[in-house]
Amino acid sequence: MPEAPDGQKQDSTSRPTPRDTRSWLVVGAVVLVLVALWRLTPLATLLDRRHLAELGHALAASPSAPALVVGVYVALGLVLFPVVPLLAATALVFDPWRALGLGLVGALTSAAVGYTVGRLVGQHRPRWVEGPRFESLRARLRRRGVVTMAVSRVVPVGNFTLANVIAGAIGIRFRDFMVGNALGLLPSLLALTLLSHQLRALGWLS
Repeated sequence: MPEAPDGQKQDSTSRPTPRDTRSWLVVGAVVLVLVALWRLTPLATLLDRRHLAELGHALAASPSAPALVVGVYVALGLVLFPVVPLLAATALVFDPWRALGLGLVGALTSAAVGYTVGRLVGQHRPRWVEGPRFESLRARLRRRGVVTMAVSRVVPVGNFTLANVIAGAIGIRFRDFMVGNALGLLPSLLALTLLSHQLRALGWLS
């Protein structure tokens, strides 16, 4: 059977499949739902500064604080809320050691949830996960998972939750993912904790 001219060759791998279309539709639907929750519900108004300050004082005095903090990190992570303001709020609400521990546990728990979502997305094998052009990059990211995640936290690129979802989808090992996240988050959390401690010492924070 004669081959088609080079300019007319069709690469079957470039054609979208029903499986790819369904995967993107699911991802798009999830994103739309999260955006709608943020825009159309009172969720955004709950993040008013005064309201947050009152909640912070009540939270710091609550014996349920650890569970509540982790729940807030996970819930806001699911609506794509950035992690740095959460780390800053934790540093402002709690004393330094509690802030350091709770911030790290909360952020890592939220990261693990995002990673799990990514693993579920990856099981549908969308084309951007298994395409040949992405294979070499995916292999390098897998080999250097700790470094990849640490650098992405020290120099934040994109949304915290989306980065976690992508890491899960491309198959970075979970251990490397968690270690890299911890190493990358610690500098920011330490800096925010020390800053809030100094502000308290100067009397700038009640």
